[in-house]
Amino acid sequence: MNSYLRPDEYFAPTSGVRNQWLHTPKNQKTIAGISVYGLFETYRFDRCIIALVAIIVAEAIAFGIFYQEAMAKASFDDTDGNVNNIIIIVVAAMILDFILALLSHKDQDKICLINNLIIIENDVTKRQSLQNGPINPDKPLYGIKTHLSKLNKYKNIFRFCIYVLAAVKIAAFVGFHTDENGQSLYDGLFWFVTALYLTAAYLHVQFTGYLYYVWVFQRNVKKEHDKYISSETKLMSYDKTKPLPETIETTLELNLVKQGHQEIIKDETKPNTYRLITFGILTDIELNYLVSRQDTAEQKGIVLRAGIK
Repeated sequence: MNSYLRPDEYFAPTSGVRNQWLHTPKNQKTIAGISVYGLFETYRFDRCIIALVAIIVAEAIAFGIFYQEAMAKASFDDTDGNVNNIIIIVVAAMILDFILALLSHKDQDKICLINNLIIIENDVTKRQSLQNGPINPDKPLYGIKTHLSKLNKYKNIFRFCIYVLAAVKIAAFVGFHTDENGQSLYDGLFWFVTALYLTAAYLHVQFTGYLYYVWVFQRNVKKEHDKYISSETKLMSYDKTKPLPETIETTLELNLVKQGHQEIIKDETKPNTYRLITFGILTDIELNYLVSRQDTAEQKGIVLRAGIK
């Protein structure tokens, strides 16, 4: 996405595409003692592609070994019909892995937003509500921490199901990997296949959802950027004469910094007041630059929260 946000352009994707950005992998870090979840960035997408290749290779090798063992046992026991049914189940489980991985990731945008909302909430009562669950139902952020817990719970249920399917595939392999007496073998080949299935499950949990949503996001942002170029910057552009200022009230002296179209200025009309002036999207990279140019942890925290807000 950063390749489409250039200093010499005024491209601004629609809110729908910006929301898709929240599904993509973030670089979570700690700045000035504040745990930052990440908002407008996509972090190490190349890892997702490598993970997909690794999943395909691991599943292909494991299935090849499984198929060979199943066919050998079928020819020995004359049970072709049962073997075919088991193979169909295993293949269906492999497909279901991808579906479960996508379902586990579908609320990642909400999880991203809530974690960032927790960072910027300055009201003490509201912050306590965010951290510890419901306190006052009349407040607009009532129970949002509980909602976050529910979203993570649903995500973890789908992830758990992926590991259950891995166990089913391993159990199916054990049923065919036997000696001449029909006893299951727990030898090196068994542990190799087990490692392949568990590795594939882990990679599904960690990367598959991100891979799909990054692909969707990049496809859609490219479409909108193409419209921006083809319309000679008349469409999909932000008004460069109307900044989005965020007021920062603090007795601390902040360093005045500019990064691209974004900058921190001092409000000369009010004491102890600064403004974070932004145009278009303030990305995590730009915000990190503005924060890093401050001297103390207190200054960094003030600028960080203003930027996220």
